[in-house]
Amino acid sequence: MIRQALGLFGGTFDPVHQAHRQMAQAAWAALPIHELRLIPAGWPPHRETPHASAEHRLAMLRLAIEGCEGLRVDDRETHGTLSYTVDTLDDLRAEYGPAHAFVWVLGADALASIEQWKDWQRLPALCHFAVLARPGYPLHIPDALGVRVLTEASALCEEPAGGLFVIDNAPVDISASALRAALAADDVPADWLHPAVRAYIENQRLYRQP
Repeated sequence: MIRQALGLFGGTFDPVHQAHRQMAQAAWAALPIHELRLIPAGWPPHRETPHASAEHRLAMLRLAIEGCEGLRVDDRETHGTLSYTVDTLDDLRAEYGPAHAFVWVLGADALASIEQWKDWQRLPALCHFAVLARPGYPLHIPDALGVRVLTEASALCEEPAGGLFVIDNAPVDISASALRAALAADDVPADWLHPAVRAYIENQRLYRQP
C-alpha cells in the first residue's frame, strides 16, 4: 500500500481568490497527501489568454498560501507554451516513478468539461481525482472517464491512479471573471481576496480598465 500521495491543483489563478484558497485547504485537510502543489497554467488551451502575466500570478499565489500548511506553488507549467494536464502528469510520472500516487484536485465545474482536455482518456491511468463542489455545477462524472468512485479518502493510497473521491466541502461562490470585473470597477467585496493579494494587485496596477 502507498502510504501517502502527492496532491496537485491546477488552474489559471487569474487572480487567485479566496475560493481557491478554501478549496486548497479543504483538499489538504481531507486527503491523505504529503503535499498539495498549486500549478498555475502558463497558457491554458481552453481559456482566453490570462489577463496577468505568469510572473504576477505566481507572485499572487505565493502570497495567498503563505503560512498554509502543506501547500506549495509549482511553476512547471509557466515555462513553456500551452499547458496540458496530461503532459504535467507525464512529467511527474517520469520524476516519481509508476508506483507513486497522484491526486488531481479539481472543482465540479472542471470535471464537467474534462472531455475537452487533451488526451483526457489517459488521465485515469496517471492520477486519481478529488472533486470539490462549485456553486452552480452539479456533480457529473462522465461514464467514459472510467474511474472508480471511492467512498474513503484512504483508498487513494491503495493504488497509484484510477480513483475518484468527492471532498465534502462548503463551497465559496467566487468566479475569477466576476472578480476581474469587480477589480476593474474598484468594487471588490472584502472577503474575495487575501489582503496581501489585494495589496499586490493595487501596487502593480493589475486588472484595471485599459
